[in-house]
Amino acid sequence: MSILQIFVPESGLGENCDWALRDAASVSTGTSTCAAVPQADQIHLIVAASRVLLTHINLPAVSQGKLREMLAFAVEDKLLVEPDKIHVVAAARALGGETAVAIIDKAWLRQQISHLQQQGIRCDQALAETLLPRLESNAWSMVWNGQGGFVRSGPSAGFAVDGGDERTPPMGLKLALDEARASKTSPNRILIYHTNGTRAPDWSDSLNLDIELRGTWDWRSAESGGTSTLNLLQGEFAPPSKGQAWLKHLRPALMLLGLIVGVHLLATLADWARLRQQQKQLQSEMIATFKQTFPAATAIVDPALQMRRNLSALQRAHGAPVSTDLLPLLAVSAPVIRLAKIQTLQYAQDKLQLELVVRDAAELDVLREQLRTIPLSAVIGPTQPLPSGIKVQLGLGMDLAPRE
Repeated sequence: MSILQIFVPESGLGENCDWALRDAASVSTGTSTCAAVPQADQIHLIVAASRVLLTHINLPAVSQGKLREMLAFAVEDKLLVEPDKIHVVAAARALGGETAVAIIDKAWLRQQISHLQQQGIRCDQALAETLLPRLESNAWSMVWNGQGGFVRSGPSAGFAVDGGDERTPPMGLKLALDEARASKTSPNRILIYHTNGTRAPDWSDSLNLDIELRGTWDWRSAESGGTSTLNLLQGEFAPPSKGQAWLKHLRPALMLLGLIVGVHLLATLADWARLRQQQKQLQSEMIATFKQTFPAATAIVDPALQMRRNLSALQRAHGAPVSTDLLPLLAVSAPVIRLAKIQTLQYAQDKLQLELVVRDAAELDVLREQLRTIPLSAVIGPTQPLPSGIKVQLGLGMDLAPRE
């Protein structure tokens, strides 16, 4: 996995970015415009030590969600700023002890992240430079620039210092050592890294402990992976999950798809409304025609059906045969009922009621298919197995229920 580190100086990011690209085999470094930094699997910000305050506080046993809400208020007594102006993250809570926290100006951090986002850079972590120097047993690691620097005093602990010279250590370093000695946690030695062009200091006598020189410091030479749990990009600054990022890339396509579905739905509703209006118009025309033909009729429920029945009644009244008479019904149904043996036949109220016997289920299926080819309504009743075949109840007519 490749990791791109981008350094954020105390003054904040400008047009150019100092970066280091790491993978399993090599490390490459450079300075370029922020928009032209290399691509990587993860992007880590290295924030100048002077911008991040590291401290320890006692925290109550509350849920993670409530802990994030109260962190800024929990460190209020250590700062002279309002809680809503700072961003605070906590390391894993220590058992029976204090919890390490990192504090940074919220507006400043938001400005740096926004600047990178405008260049198309989405960061995964933001770490304090304070926590980059390597730790060794019973030692503190210090980066000295000739006028100050910073000290890493623990896995998630450290502080920035100002002042001092080659002979005189910074006052902040002396005070921190006095406090550590009082709590019996002081180091036996200090490992000094100095920046380019800076002479290494000699503070052994002033601090009354060993000073070991470890060469020139360059943040690019320090690995950020797994350095500390104090990732500044938590809470409101947490990067989106992979699923959210993937969804964000799909948002234009999803919006277009939603627009297409919406247009199609509107077109479908419009077509349904048009057909519904046509149906009402045809129904009104049929009712008007029925009333004009049979003005004495009062209850009109199904004008098409009532028209057929009234016309059939008129034809019978004048001695003319109609399609629902016995002989027309037999003539139309003859191609079907000839496939079976007729046991009984009844005719009443313009309908034929038949009991048929077919030889087997296959012949019954053929009978069902043939019923679909004749212009009659058909109802197939319960079947009954017989030694000679299958008995079938069959109703035929013009106005029966839908055929099975």
